Amino acid sequence: MLIVITLFLALLLRAGAATPSPQYAPTTFDRSVPKSLFFSLEELSRLVAISYCVGNTGIQEPFECLNHCSDFKGFALVTTWDTGILDSSSSGYIVLSHPPWPQRILVVFRGTHSFSDAIQDLMTSPAEYLPYPVNEGDCSNCTVHSGFMASWNATKEMILPTLERLKIEYPAYKLVLAGHSLGGAVAGLAALEFKAREWEVEVTTFGEPRLGNEAMARYMDGVFPWNGSAGDSTYRRVTRIHDPVPLLPFEDWGWRMHGGEIFISSNNVPITTEDIERCEGDEDERCIQGVASSSTKSLRQSQSPLRDQQNSPDWGLKIPPSWELWQLLFAHREYFWRLGLCFDPQWRDYPRDGDD
Repeated sequence: MLIVITLFLALLLRAGAATPSPQYAPTTFDRSVPKSLFFSLEELSRLVAISYCVGNTGIQEPFECLNHCSDFKGFALVTTWDTGILDSSSSGYIVLSHPPWPQRILVVFRGTHSFSDAIQDLMTSPAEYLPYPVNEGDCSNCTVHSGFMASWNATKEMILPTLERLKIEYPAYKLVLAGHSLGGAVAGLAALEFKAREWEVEVTTFGEPRLGNEAMARYMDGVFPWNGSAGDSTYRRVTRIHDPVPLLPFEDWGWRMHGGEIFISSNNVPITTEDIERCEGDEDERCIQGVASSSTKSLRQSQSPLRDQQNSPDWGLKIPPSWELWQLLFAHREYFWRLGLCFDPQWRDYPRDGDD
C-alpha cells in the first residue's frame, strides 16, 4: 500500500514539476468569501463530520451522536442509510432543520472510512467510464466514474421515497446536500438527478474527487453556474491545500474538475476568512490545481518514509517535499473540523469575528 501511495504522489506531480509560476491577468471575478458563506461552510462541515457516526456508533433520535449533534438542538433526524461494505457502498443521513434554524431538508453523504483505500480505488487504474443518464442531447458525451455512479444508484433506492415524502410535507424547506470525499462525488450525482426532477437544491462538498470527463464537467457547470456572485452559487466544492483527493482520478486519464471551487490555503485548523477564497473557472491554478506544480524534488532526494531509500529505484519523478502520508491524511480530513471519525472534536469554539 505504501508503494502504491508513493507512486500516486509521483505521478500526480510529474506534469507540473517544471511548470513556471503563471502570471495572472487582472479579472473582475470576486475571490473573497463573505463571512455569511464562511460560517455556512463551517456549519455544513460539522454536519458532514456527523455522517461518520453512521455505521459506527450511530445517530439516535431526535438528533444525538458522539460528534457535533449537540451543536444542533432542534434538528430532527429522519433516517440514516448504509448500503454496506461493497464496491457501491454509501452511507449518510437525512435530517430536518426546523426554526429558529433555516428551514432545510439536509441530506449528508459520508466518505470512506479508509483514506488509503480511497487513494488506491481512485488511482490504481482508469476505472470504467459509464455514460451519465440524461436526456438525449443534454450531455451525450458525458462519462462518470463507475464506482461513483454505482454508489448513487444504490443510495437513491434507499432515500428517494423519503425525500419525495418530505418535499410534500415541507414544501417551503430548502433541499441541501453535503458530502466529504467519495461522499462528495455521490452528492454531486444526486444533485444532478434532483435538478432533472426540477427540485431546487444547494450542494456543498469537501474534498470531492473528479467526477468525470470534460463533457461531464461542462455539463455540471451549465447546471450549476459558478462565476457569478458568491450568494448566487448553489454548488460549492471546497478543497484544501495538499489534499490529493480533488486531483484524482488522474487528469491524464481524461478526468476533469468542474467549477464551484472554494480553496482553503492554510494548513492550520481552525481557519479564518483570510485562509479561504473562491476560485475562477474549473481548474484555477491559484487553487488546488496549482498545488501539484509547487515545491518539488525527485524521489531519490526525498527523505519520505513512504519509500525504501535503500532498495527503491530512482523513478525520475517528482513529489513535493512536504507531502508525507500523515500530512495527506490530515489534509483530506481537516476541513474546518476534523472529518472522518465519530468522536468528540478536539476543539469546540470556532472563532467568530463578527458578521458581514
